Amino acid sequence: LARNPRVLLLDEPTAGLDPAGRRGLIGLLAGLSVPLLVATHDLPLAAALCPRTVVLDGGAVAADGPTAAVLA
Repeated sequence: LARNPRVLLLDEPTAGLDPAGRRGLIGLLAGLSVPLLVATHDLPLAAALCPRTVVLDGGAVAADGPTAAVLA
């Protein structure tokens, strides 16, 4: 973040965090103005941070669209 990235890539950013750390990280990421690309199994994280979701199954796109619609 110190070098002002154009995009922030995150792979399972909440893995291993306790609930307080998870909430803190989500709050921090939500306050950033940089676009995020997040690979995660944490669906509440995706719902909180990601306006668009792409679901992969076996390397193929199984769903793609607004996060609320994809997660419904």
